Amino acid sequence: MKNILSKILCFCLTLCLIFMLFACDNDNESSSSSSSESESSEPSSEGATPTYTEAVTIFNSDDMFTDRDKNPSYDSSATVITLNGENIECESSDVLISGGQITISAGGDYIIRGSALDASIVVNASSTDKVCLVLDGANISTSEFASIFVKKAKKVFVLVKGSCSLSSVGEFVDRDIGSAGAVIYSKEDITLQGDGSLTISTEHGHGIESKGNLKISSLSLTVNASSHAICAKDSIRTLNSNLNLTAGKDAIHAESQSVGAGYIYCEGGQMTITSGFDALDGTGAISVDNVKMVISSGMAVSGSSSMKGFKSDDSIAILSGDVSINSSDDGIHSGDSVLIAGGKLSISCSDDAIHADQTIFITGGDTSVTKSYEGLEGQRVVICSGKLKINANDDGINAGGGNDSSGQNDEFDQSVRCSIDISGGEIYVNAKGDGVDSNGTISVSGGITIVEGPTNNKNGPFDYDLSASVTGGIFVAIGSPGMAMNFSKGTQGAILHNFENTAPASSELKIYDGDTLILSHISEKQFVSVLVSAPSFKVGGTYKIVAGEQSVEITLSELIHNKGYHSGMIK
Repeated sequence: MKNILSKILCFCLTLCLIFMLFACDNDNESSSSSSSESESSEPSSEGATPTYTEAVTIFNSDDMFTDRDKNPSYDSSATVITLNGENIECESSDVLISGGQITISAGGDYIIRGSALDASIVVNASSTDKVCLVLDGANISTSEFASIFVKKAKKVFVLVKGSCSLSSVGEFVDRDIGSAGAVIYSKEDITLQGDGSLTISTEHGHGIESKGNLKISSLSLTVNASSHAICAKDSIRTLNSNLNLTAGKDAIHAESQSVGAGYIYCEGGQMTITSGFDALDGTGAISVDNVKMVISSGMAVSGSSSMKGFKSDDSIAILSGDVSINSSDDGIHSGDSVLIAGGKLSISCSDDAIHADQTIFITGGDTSVTKSYEGLEGQRVVICSGKLKINANDDGINAGGGNDSSGQNDEFDQSVRCSIDISGGEIYVNAKGDGVDSNGTISVSGGITIVEGPTNNKNGPFDYDLSASVTGGIFVAIGSPGMAMNFSKGTQGAILHNFENTAPASSELKIYDGDTLILSHISEKQFVSVLVSAPSFKVGGTYKIVAGEQSVEITLSELIHNKGYHSGMIK
């Protein structure tokens, strides 16, 4: 009996084990199937788009400048250094004059007046001393060395009164006091300020260089340098200044290996920049607020160097102002993210107008791209407000990369979802390649978007790899029919229609909901295909599309009309 019971128990356990294994196999298959369906219908939330406050460095203006930086002052009865050709006079024991070298060894204010043919001002004080050099109508020309050399001090101010000039003649040569590669060379933090005007020139080397922080406050400054016009290690900060910079290399260059350093902050004032290489180049973040800028970058003979308008390894933010960029390379290029929040921005360039390795945020402003290879290119593009007009020889708005004009593959983080999100704004795209193109998803929930895509059938006015949803806004995309696509889903209707004949350039496109005109647009190019979606589009409604001399009325039997429309035919 015991043997029989034992065999029965063994048999039952075996059945249970088989059942459990079978159930696990079924669970795995079910889980795999569910996962597969989820991936095909909806991309993973991993790598969701951050907000611009998370992705872009926004500086606090109050942290950028001290009260002393903003309000230049000095003791009018301070030590005076008189320049008279090759003769230099000063009665202070804190000032040593040896030949043309003027060495200041203590903190305080020093007023420099007159002109010198070959002189150098050297600051060599203690690490606790603050020194203010007041250039009162001073003009200094220096042979083979810096006109102002800061070897040691806690901080140095250069206060400019009247019209002043500094120049270095010939190639820079090392001296006993140290080596310099700029007309103003500082190993410490330095601030240039004042209500006067300063002109700096050199045919060899940089205009101004600091190994710490370089600040320019309320100054009219002109720099003409064969290398960088202005460069610093920790940061470059400008406030309410008028800068006219001409550089053989970068006009404004900040470079540091330290995290958070090497940044550029510009607030107020105006700048006219002509650079052989990049106009603004920082290893840290770049931020521009309420500045009028006119930039011409890439004037160098060599075509192998970076010749961008803005270039940063970190984020770039244009908060307000009036910025015009004419670039032989990218207009704006970030190794992280870009924010356009306000102001007026105009870009004419030979490569991408705005490129971000991560995310491009358009939250306001009036942006016009008059010429580009690609208009906006980033892993993700987020547009929620403002005006945007793009002209591109390839893709207008591209999420996920592709080939740039030099034929190099753009490297994006493939673990992050590529996406284009449009929730507001007024957008116009005129592209010879794909008009709006995402290697991942597209989401339209607001705004007015008009896309004029290609006239050839190798690209499409609207293109995506995973899905495209429309839940709000007016969206119109016209172009060639060969690669035309519709939205894949939405809560408002979307119509994709190919006309029998080509509508020529300058044709009027009109969209009607019954007798109500929803949109009217005069095309710049010929087109056959029309994709349109509007908030009033609902199932059962009848809508009319007029393309020049042609028209069609379509009654929606489902929200996405011709959902599988592609390659000129309904799948």
